[in-house]
Amino acid sequence: MGKNLNAYVLAGVRSDHESTELEEVREKLRLGMHVLLREGSTERNLSTLAPLVTPANAANCSFATDDKLPGDLVNEGHIDHCVRKAIRHGIPPITALQMATINPARHYRLRNFGAVAPRFWADFVVFEDLKNIVIQQTYKRGVLIAENGQYLPPRTHGNIQPRSTMNLRFSPEQIVVRSENARHMKVIEIVPNQIVTKQFKTAPYVQDGSIISNSREDILKLVVVERHRATGQVGVGFVRGFKLRSGALGSTVAHDAHNVVVVGVSDSDISAAIRELERMRGGLVAVSDGQVKAALGLPIAGLVSDQPLEKVIQGMDELNAAAKALGCPLEAPYMTLSFLGLSPIPELKLTDLGLIDAVKIEVTSLLG
Repeated sequence: MGKNLNAYVLAGVRSDHESTELEEVREKLRLGMHVLLREGSTERNLSTLAPLVTPANAANCSFATDDKLPGDLVNEGHIDHCVRKAIRHGIPPITALQMATINPARHYRLRNFGAVAPRFWADFVVFEDLKNIVIQQTYKRGVLIAENGQYLPPRTHGNIQPRSTMNLRFSPEQIVVRSENARHMKVIEIVPNQIVTKQFKTAPYVQDGSIISNSREDILKLVVVERHRATGQVGVGFVRGFKLRSGALGSTVAHDAHNVVVVGVSDSDISAAIRELERMRGGLVAVSDGQVKAALGLPIAGLVSDQPLEKVIQGMDELNAAAKALGCPLEAPYMTLSFLGLSPIPELKLTDLGLIDAVKIEVTSLLG
């Protein structure tokens, strides 16, 4: 906001999907930015921001999901879910549909998208009730491709043989944090249903000269390992909000660098999770007492599955159940984990370079 936002706009940034508060959106709209109201699996901002949309500014508003889990895509929907929720929060149905179609097409200069008219491609959906939009048919360039929630064209699966992107140089000693007399350490605090975090200080829990997780206080070790160029860079921090009683959760989906990110109670389980992710060529994993409790391989760049949607949803359900069994109450623990390395988002994040103070935009020390 303020002068920083003015400088941001002056640099040429024309749209924004990261807003979480009304005043933030109001100022961006006044500066001519196109604002996308976001509603993802963990980034649930639409209900807060919807009251700001008016007939006067709606043309500069659209929707975004940012990140959405496969199960949520099936159970809630994608942009159609944003439309339904916007209508429930008072945005007129036609305005909500404009925000989902013609508004983003015009902003991003997609000349042939966004309307049903001559020269536009015939991409459209069919439904009956404006107040309760349930899509019955979907057409792509005039061809019916989905009906009553079912994809119609035949599914084709090639023999994908991607090269591994898991280029790790890691040893368990790298995640040990030595400290004999540190009085304070910085901890990342999760904000429910947001990707922003808070920073707070607490006394470290020291055992045999090393700072370790304190599951009783919900202070867990967080590790980021560089996985693309085998640099050997490892960042170590601590996080509050996962409430694991034991075990570790790990992922190679970790915005935006997509390094390995693991949260855990013990160093041994954190190391076991890292090794399993390496063996799988990327993915998501839950580990306890050195044993894999659930896993979902993402062998394509460590980000994408080569399995059908139904199997991916089943794998995510098993991972979430395993996380819950280890004590985690979060609805989308792996999505939450994936954002803890997103260094531009305030207040405190962790990368392979260490803790990042996203307010001051600089690397900061764990201790002190």
